[in-house]
Amino acid sequence: AEIRTNSMATMTASEPAPLQGTAVIQLYGELGNHLQILAHYFAVQVIALEEFNLNLTLHVRKQKARKAKSAAENAMCIKSFEHVDFDECSWEVNTTNGHGVSISKGEYCQSKLNDQMASLHGLHARTNFTHKHYFSYIQSLQLEQYKDSESIRTLLRRYVDMCRDPVIQQLYRDQSVGWSENEPHPFLVSIDRIHATQQLIDEVYSRGMPGYFAFDDETKISSGCCASLPEPDEHVFHYRSFVVDLPKTHIGWGGAELVPAKAAELLSQSVPPGSRVALVAGRAAPHRVQAYKEAFHNRSLVVRAVSGQSAIQDFCFLAHAQAGLWGTVQSSYVNWASLISTKLQHATLYGVNYPARKKNVTGRTSSNMEMRQLIHWPVFHVPDDEVW
Repeated sequence: AEIRTNSMATMTASEPAPLQGTAVIQLYGELGNHLQILAHYFAVQVIALEEFNLNLTLHVRKQKARKAKSAAENAMCIKSFEHVDFDECSWEVNTTNGHGVSISKGEYCQSKLNDQMASLHGLHARTNFTHKHYFSYIQSLQLEQYKDSESIRTLLRRYVDMCRDPVIQQLYRDQSVGWSENEPHPFLVSIDRIHATQQLIDEVYSRGMPGYFAFDDETKISSGCCASLPEPDEHVFHYRSFVVDLPKTHIGWGGAELVPAKAAELLSQSVPPGSRVALVAGRAAPHRVQAYKEAFHNRSLVVRAVSGQSAIQDFCFLAHAQAGLWGTVQSSYVNWASLISTKLQHATLYGVNYPARKKNVTGRTSSNMEMRQLIHWPVFHVPDDEVW
């Protein structure tokens, strides 16, 4: 998956062609987690290209878990990842290794990681590489150690030096330890969970992030990624309904949401009477959906419920909100929708504190002016009977 930035658009014939690199990213969890992981990769990629003239190619390794398949299918709805082979390292598909033995693709990819480390270790053992030199190269390949922009720059500086080192180049040619024949160079790797921090997102948001995570406008309906889209003048309200997934713990954990009357009050303070509202409530109980509809109606809002969609289709709907987007800050879907919507005018991601909550949420802002003007994070302090 490649990203085109302004620096590429203005590149002249006199500038050198980008150095080619590779990153192999370990995925975990469901779509929200995938987006957090891939947002970190986006930051690495955009800094690499714009500041180091390094063009990275993305490969992913799926988690060995039941939910990995659906999470990967959902991630492929994002245009930037349409051509990423999410089954390249699948644990459910077999391939043949160099000895003719049938193994899973997941095992085969793991062997590539092992071979790269073993070859570098062998190089250290038989050459005059110092321990400092060797460990500098090993560390330069391990993405999860670099979580902020300055450490990412340190990583990329070492990685570029490594890719340009004649000794390393010879090693990768002789032992064929690059990721593929077309990528005969060292590859960056993440093994553990690596999520983009809020600070990192703030720093790279205005460098093309919404466009990078956008749905494909040409195929989003035909592919089934989206079933319907909000009208341009509709305010989209998301009721996450954590009670469905965590019926015994959502209150204490902080997953309770404003009851319909309070949610309608929040909306009515910001939008004029007669405004149109689309309510996205996923798998919420019908009586709760009806309660929100009635509360919004009582505030002179014109409301419709969006139902019968899959999870990715709900996310697509949220991500295409234009007039406004509303929901709990605890929802990864509404958080990510506010970050990747390219036409959104306003988003309110509310936090709520109440006596039964074990750990209070605090308000936040953003160091990114563009994001700060778009997204607001109010925190409400309410009694227990005003959440459910």
